[in-house]
Amino acid sequence: MPTTSLNVPDGQSKLYFRELMMKRFYFIFTGFLCCVLLLSGCETSTMGGATDVTRKQLLVVSTEQVNEMGTQAYNELLEMARATNTLNTHEPTTRRVRAVADRLIERAMVFRPEAREWGWQVNVVQSDEPKAYCLPGGKILIYSGLITRIHPSDDELAAVIGHEMAHALREHTREELSQKRAGGMARSAAGILIEALSQSFGDATGYRKVAETGHSVLSELSDVTKQLTLLSYSRVMEEEADVLGMELMARAGYNPNAAIMFWKKMGGLRAAGTARQSDQDAHWSSHPSDQRRIAVMEQHLRTLEPIYVATFRQRQAAEKAHAAAAAQRRRGSAGR
Repeated sequence: MPTTSLNVPDGQSKLYFRELMMKRFYFIFTGFLCCVLLLSGCETSTMGGATDVTRKQLLVVSTEQVNEMGTQAYNELLEMARATNTLNTHEPTTRRVRAVADRLIERAMVFRPEAREWGWQVNVVQSDEPKAYCLPGGKILIYSGLITRIHPSDDELAAVIGHEMAHALREHTREELSQKRAGGMARSAAGILIEALSQSFGDATGYRKVAETGHSVLSELSDVTKQLTLLSYSRVMEEEADVLGMELMARAGYNPNAAIMFWKKMGGLRAAGTARQSDQDAHWSSHPSDQRRIAVMEQHLRTLEPIYVATFRQRQAAEKAHAAAAAQRRRGSAGR
């Protein structure tokens, strides 16, 4: 019976198998190191609430470090706005934004009790851009273009502020920084090990070839993996912020249906200036397509609407009681 043999000259067979084993070891070691990093840093940043947003996250960078970075960035943005006389220039808008944000902030403790100590700030910058941020540690910044171009109701304004707050509560910035740090650590460790092995044997030619191959693979995987995994995580983060933001709205007495209306308005604004996102484009985008985003939000409305109705009724009862007490005080003052 004929046999099949590898077409490798006898003098090179040992070198060939050394290269083969080194390649296998390289991939096994890199995979093992990534698993160790993932398992050692996985936790969830929020309690579940009604929507149970409790996905395990890679969090190897400290909360304190990220919050400090958020505060520094926020202060720089405020200084820039002050220097250009664009900070809180329209008092009614600033007062309205802060009133909506304050109600949401009261409910943030449901998901993170320690958020009570964050030192929340809410400010408005005069700008045509329809943007909003909540930087780590509860630093909220609204651009006035969000008001003047979208014309949101208070419920719709709560939708976008709640969405941005959810990013901060879920520590998505910390998660992204942790992913980048873990990826850098894995690439560095694997590269150092391969280089050391390539220099540790008498006949180093084959190992040097493996080292070059390893570094090339690391270089290629660095960019491709970043695009396919980090952007994928980012889409998950956006969907989490949509869902958690809707629950914040409902718990604060804002109608969660308004979140769908707000994102439809944003989609219309994009469509007026550029072609509408397609589902294929969404695969490469950090945000879900409008269709997918709305579909995900609609799935949670049945859970959130009863919370909204109960909170809305409680607020109505409290307002009636407050009004009755105020009227009683006025009658008492008039009778003196």
